[in-house]
Amino acid sequence: MFNARQRREFQQAAETIATIERGRESTMYGPLRDMFALALGYERRRIDIDRRGARGRPDLTVFADGATEAQSVPWIVLEAKDERDAVTPPARRAALFAEKAKYITADTAWFVMVDPVLLVARPVERGTDAGGDIEVPLAGIDIDAFAAALAPLAAERAGIPPMLDRFRADVEAGTLATVTWLVR
Repeated sequence: MFNARQRREFQQAAETIATIERGRESTMYGPLRDMFALALGYERRRIDIDRRGARGRPDLTVFADGATEAQSVPWIVLEAKDERDAVTPPARRAALFAEKAKYITADTAWFVMVDPVLLVARPVERGTDAGGDIEVPLAGIDIDAFAAALAPLAAERAGIPPMLDRFRADVEAGTLATVTWLVR
């Protein structure tokens, strides 16, 4: 699925994140963008780094298709921390989510928190509840493991049209019980 160049570039980006020094948070942004592009299929041009949006300045914003062809929505917002284990304890995640939730719009599906040790992807409807978190330890991670762990965040599943397709399929099958169709 991934070629040698993608594997090499992913490893370089992952190593940069894992070895980041305190006080150098902004140097994480490019490698994180590259990891999402390489492993999850997003176009780099649809990943904004540290760009002011309507609700502040998230470290990364990953855009997906909106309801119309001309519209993009901030599907994933990401907050990076250069402090080791900044997102490991659930209480710290809850505090970080509460502080940075201002970046979330009605179209945002995922809030991602990352430090040099761990990446955590949280469906936004969970709020400060860590129960639905996807935890991805970054030590020694390769592109295949990263892509598998974060499959619900993949570009092919992102945006309003795929979300509506999942919703319609659940309605037709009579299986729509909760909002889990959003991230399934």
